[in-house]
Amino acid sequence: MTTSILNDALILRNEPGEKLQDYLRSINLTIFDIIFHNSSKLEEAKQTVLYILTAYSEDSPLLILRQDSKEEKEGICEYLGIPEFMRKKLMELSEPEMRKTTTQYIIQFAGPLFKALKLIEIQLEDLNIAITNREYLAKDKEKAKKEEDADVTIPLYDWQQHSKAVQQYEILSKKKDALGKELKNHVAYKAINELKEYKFQNLEKKISKLKDGVSIESCKRIKIGMHG
Repeated sequence: MTTSILNDALILRNEPGEKLQDYLRSINLTIFDIIFHNSSKLEEAKQTVLYILTAYSEDSPLLILRQDSKEEKEGICEYLGIPEFMRKKLMELSEPEMRKTTTQYIIQFAGPLFKALKLIEIQLEDLNIAITNREYLAKDKEKAKKEEDADVTIPLYDWQQHSKAVQQYEILSKKKDALGKELKNHVAYKAINELKEYKFQNLEKKISKLKDGVSIESCKRIKIGMHG
């Protein structure tokens, strides 16, 4: 099912955001509604949804050769023509609705190995942001007492929680690497990658035809996924 959804969505990537929104409604895929509802601009909502579909679909044609996760995400942003000001928050899934929608999409559609890998990647991104932004704060009650004001709460960085987060990050990183190797060595996954790489060229041809005036319905008849 994700093959068809992703293919049809990518065909619409140069169309107005309303067309992608209407398409998702037509197949009753409601998990992206919050993205469209909370975005001030429909075009930005469209690009957000396309990024999630392309970066977190197991059969995405953009998840083939790149091994570095950041490089892979940057390549997806480049391919989709996502503006620079949007890229960081998309790559980090820094907004709650993005993270929630992406997690729901992965849980609903991904296979076991790919699901485990991508959910760990999201956890790692959360930990990395928290560690970098020094979000582990505690109340320095002793200092507040010295200030002789019971209502004063002075933040104190909690190094214990920080250390736990760093340790958890290292553990999850090792799990991610192990899952990545297992997935790449999977016989079926290798075959899928070969097929995706070949059929990705057909997707670009279909999009070119759409630009030349061929109807969306005609373009959709030639699928590029595993079953096309």
